[in-house]
Amino acid sequence: QEIEVSEATGWKFESKALPKYENGQEIKYTVKEVVVKGYTSTITTEKEGKYTITNEYTPEKIAVRGQKTWIDNNDQDRIRPASITVKLLANGKETGQEATATAETGWKYEFTNLDRYQDGKPIEYTVKEVGVPTGYTATETGMNVTNTHTPEKTSVKGKKIWKGDENHKDARPPFITVKLLIDGKETDKVATASEASGWTYEFTGLDRYKDGQEIKYSVVEVPVRGYTSKVEDFNITNTYIPEKPTPGEPNEPGKPGSKPQLPNTGEKASNAAVVAGLALMAVTGGLYFVSRKNK
Repeated sequence: QEIEVSEATGWKFESKALPKYENGQEIKYTVKEVVVKGYTSTITTEKEGKYTITNEYTPEKIAVRGQKTWIDNNDQDRIRPASITVKLLANGKETGQEATATAETGWKYEFTNLDRYQDGKPIEYTVKEVGVPTGYTATETGMNVTNTHTPEKTSVKGKKIWKGDENHKDARPPFITVKLLIDGKETDKVATASEASGWTYEFTGLDRYKDGQEIKYSVVEVPVRGYTSKVEDFNITNTYIPEKPTPGEPNEPGKPGSKPQLPNTGEKASNAAVVAGLALMAVTGGLYFVSRKNK
């Protein structure tokens, strides 16, 4: 037999008339409540045939979990803390509960044994980060927190200095090219400098750190013909190398080192005098030989 009990009955119940005996034996009656969700039931017997059922509410419990997300280029600047702490809010109000997350937990955190309802309505749980790490901004979305850090940037600038070509400025190229190096290794970044730029160059938007260590930048110049190159810090000095005459090349008339040429007429007279002298020596030698023979 089932009896429905409600507020309308004053939460009281009574069965219909029941037989007291069966086969000569007194029947023992008991009651049992159909399970009411969220409540535990306790039945006490006040006296024979009279029962009191006490229902005690057991609030439904839940667990909520969250995730910390880092947007910092894989901790490029190495300023990420070892742990973070979040506090739990219920319907926007602090509960006094806190949880921590670390790399070992996968930056996950959890709150357990929380009431699911308040005044019959589901409770909205959220979190707020305690002490946002220096250099980061925090964004909370429900149970999740995102920390964002923009890696620090730097720039490199330098100047081109020309030396020794004051009288040969036409030897300068219209521009020079500079390559950027990181820890002595070339990158794909290049810059140019020209007279229009005041012979200055600059690299901007460069990462300041890598794996927490400050990056060492340097530069090298693409060789300029006719000049030597020397780099000090980021300033580049080009010294002019004067051209030397190529050995074996005849000097042109009118240039230093060239000898004056004799007129063609003089050359012919000189040659004739030499021939006449040789002939005279031959005749004299012959006469001397004949004279010696006649003695």
